[in-house]
Amino acid sequence: MGRCFFLVCFILCDCRVCGQILTYGLQGKTIDLNPGYTATPDDILWKHNGNKVVEFNGNEQHVYGQFRNRVTLGWISAELQISDLRYEDSGTYEVEIYKNNKLHRYPYVLEVIGKVNKPTISCDMNDGSSDGTRATLMCSAKPTHPQSLVKFEWVPPGTVQLGSNLTISLGGELDDKTYTCRVSNPLTNETDTFTAKDCYPEKGAFIVLAVILPIVILVLLLFGLVFCKLKNKACFAERNRDVEKQLRPATEDKETAQDEVHRALLDRAPTLPSQQRLGHLPQSHGSINHKVDKGEGHDMEGQDERPQKGNVQKIRKHFEDSLSPPMKGDFCLSL
Repeated sequence: MGRCFFLVCFILCDCRVCGQILTYGLQGKTIDLNPGYTATPDDILWKHNGNKVVEFNGNEQHVYGQFRNRVTLGWISAELQISDLRYEDSGTYEVEIYKNNKLHRYPYVLEVIGKVNKPTISCDMNDGSSDGTRATLMCSAKPTHPQSLVKFEWVPPGTVQLGSNLTISLGGELDDKTYTCRVSNPLTNETDTFTAKDCYPEKGAFIVLAVILPIVILVLLLFGLVFCKLKNKACFAERNRDVEKQLRPATEDKETAQDEVHRALLDRAPTLPSQQRLGHLPQSHGSINHKVDKGEGHDMEGQDERPQKGNVQKIRKHFEDSLSPPMKGDFCLSL
């Protein structure tokens, strides 16, 4: 008798939460809280955790707090509609309806929950079995608010099994048995399916890896060689530029000095006439020696010491002929 009473009380509490109606709402969606009142009320007041949500005095209504622009009130049915649900909208709601000075209260409990995420299944064959014929399937999903309401269950060939892990027997690499994991909460659910043969590693993957890995390594080596070659070439070019920068000043100084020497030879001032005789030059002309032997030179001392015009031209020609060709153009005799 006691057990039956406890069972009846549990059922009533689950439906009314011991006098309060438990309602789930999906985050971002819309929910209706309907007290089921049929008569036209005189006044309506909805509260959330003791705070006013919306109030109707028979002529107009006022919306309060976080519910502005998100609630709609039925003036006849006293139904409250809340849109764009938020997690903070969870809590206790109560509507107070006045009709002919009589008060009617209807309490609710609202819990806003999130949509569950799609699960993923993985296989672990390292469960200690020596023959490798058993494995553990693990079902996981990203957390959903509130996590306490999220439920995992397996739907294998046979009965439903609760929990996120499932131990199975493997029938070899061709085992095509399928196992389904379902994740759910009071409003949403998602599933994923796994085939038993997927527990075995694919041989094709190793073959592809064995083919691709050497190619990748070769490409990396070639890239490294090209990079080093370009880097060394850049270093050599930079070093050559540095050497040219060091040698350029010396070359420019040398060329400048040569230009100055040439300019000095070309632009030098004319020399003054010489008053000395050209006695130190070889006198091979016969007429000159003959005149000197006869004493004609003594007579010339009394005259103007400047040589005669014809003799100077002969001496100059003889002197130019005696000079070597490279010096002929650079030497200038001025009288």
